[in-house]
Amino acid sequence: MQVCVFSHNRRLLGSFFFFKPKGNSATVRIGGEIRETLSLRINGEYPFENNGVSLTVQVKNGQVAIVHSTCPDKLCVQSGFLQTAGTSAVCLPAELSVTVE
Repeated sequence: MQVCVFSHNRRLLGSFFFFKPKGNSATVRIGGEIRETLSLRINGEYPFENNGVSLTVQVKNGQVAIVHSTCPDKLCVQSGFLQTAGTSAVCLPAELSVTVE
Protein backbone atom coordinates (compact mmCIF):
# COMPACT_ATOMS: atom_id res chain seq x y z
CA MET A 1 0.00 0.00 0.00
CA GLN A 2 1.31 3.46 -0.85
CA VAL A 3 0.23 6.57 1.04
CA CYS A 4 0.91 10.03 -0.38
CA VAL A 5 1.03 13.06 1.89
CA PHE A 6 0.08 16.50 0.53
CA SER A 7 0.39 19.92 2.12
CA HIS A 8 -2.45 22.45 2.01
CA ASN A 9 -1.32 23.66 -1.45
CA ARG A 10 -1.24 20.13 -2.92
CA ARG A 11 2.53 19.71 -3.06
CA LEU A 12 3.67 16.19 -2.53
CA LEU A 13 5.43 16.11 0.81
CA GLY A 14 6.28 12.44 0.84
CA SER A 15 5.30 9.00 -0.17
CA PHE A 16 5.31 6.17 2.31
CA PHE A 17 5.14 2.48 1.57
CA PHE A 18 3.61 0.11 4.08
CA PHE A 19 4.02 -3.60 3.70
CA LYS A 20 3.13 -6.64 5.69
CA PRO A 21 5.88 -9.21 6.06
CA LYS A 22 5.61 -12.75 4.81
CA GLY A 23 5.15 -15.29 7.53
CA ASN A 24 7.54 -18.07 8.51
CA SER A 25 5.00 -20.44 10.04
CA ALA A 26 1.31 -21.23 10.21
CA THR A 27 -0.60 -22.07 13.38
CA VAL A 28 -3.47 -24.55 13.09
CA ARG A 29 -6.08 -24.21 15.83
CA ILE A 30 -9.05 -26.48 16.43
CA GLY A 31 -11.67 -25.27 18.88
CA GLY A 32 -9.33 -22.42 19.80
CA GLU A 33 -6.54 -24.79 20.91
CA ILE A 34 -3.25 -24.91 19.04
CA ARG A 35 -3.10 -28.27 17.29
CA GLU A 36 0.04 -27.80 15.20
CA THR A 37 2.56 -25.20 14.06
CA LEU A 38 3.74 -25.68 10.49
CA SER A 39 6.91 -24.28 8.96
CA LEU A 40 6.22 -22.48 5.68
CA ARG A 41 9.68 -23.55 4.51
CA ILE A 42 8.75 -27.24 4.33
CA ASN A 43 6.22 -28.28 1.68
CA GLY A 44 3.66 -30.86 2.79
CA GLU A 45 0.04 -31.85 3.28
CA TYR A 46 -1.46 -32.25 6.75
CA PRO A 47 -4.82 -33.94 7.46
CA PHE A 48 -7.13 -32.76 10.26
CA GLU A 49 -10.58 -33.84 11.40
CA ASN A 50 -13.07 -32.28 13.80
CA ASN A 51 -16.87 -32.30 14.19
CA GLY A 52 -17.13 -34.90 11.42
CA VAL A 53 -15.33 -32.61 8.92
CA SER A 54 -12.11 -33.76 7.26
CA LEU A 55 -9.68 -31.12 6.02
CA THR A 56 -6.29 -31.01 4.33
CA VAL A 57 -3.93 -28.11 4.97
CA GLN A 58 -1.16 -27.72 2.40
CA VAL A 59 2.12 -25.83 2.70
CA LYS A 60 3.63 -25.03 -0.68
CA ASN A 61 6.40 -22.59 -1.64
CA GLY A 62 6.13 -20.48 1.51
CA GLN A 63 2.33 -20.33 1.47
CA VAL A 64 -0.42 -22.23 3.27
CA ALA A 65 -4.01 -23.11 2.35
CA ILE A 66 -6.89 -25.36 3.26
CA VAL A 67 -7.00 -27.29 -0.01
CA HIS A 68 -9.71 -29.83 0.82
CA SER A 69 -12.66 -29.90 3.19
CA THR A 70 -15.80 -31.98 3.53
CA CYS A 71 -17.71 -29.03 5.02
CA PRO A 72 -20.89 -27.97 3.17
CA ASP A 73 -19.93 -24.54 1.78
CA LYS A 74 -16.13 -24.86 1.26
CA LEU A 75 -15.51 -21.17 2.04
CA CYS A 76 -12.31 -22.22 3.80
CA VAL A 77 -10.99 -23.73 0.56
CA GLN A 78 -11.95 -20.60 -1.37
CA SER A 79 -9.64 -18.55 0.89
CA GLY A 80 -6.74 -19.79 -1.25
CA PHE A 81 -3.06 -19.68 -0.39
CA LEU A 82 -1.92 -17.28 2.33
CA GLN A 83 1.59 -15.95 2.98
CA THR A 84 1.20 -12.60 4.72
CA ALA A 85 1.66 -12.57 8.49
CA GLY A 86 -1.66 -12.10 10.29
CA THR A 87 -3.88 -13.58 7.57
CA SER A 88 -6.15 -16.54 8.30
CA ALA A 89 -8.38 -19.14 6.72
CA VAL A 90 -11.24 -20.50 8.83
CA CYS A 91 -13.58 -23.48 8.59
CA LEU A 92 -16.46 -22.79 10.98
CA PRO A 93 -18.08 -26.26 10.85
CA ALA A 94 -14.74 -27.86 11.80
CA GLU A 95 -13.84 -25.06 14.24
CA LEU A 96 -10.43 -24.97 12.50
CA SER A 97 -8.33 -21.93 11.70
CA VAL A 98 -4.97 -21.53 9.99
CA THR A 99 -3.11 -18.30 10.76
CA VAL A 100 0.14 -17.17 9.17
CA GLU A 101 2.62 -16.03 11.81
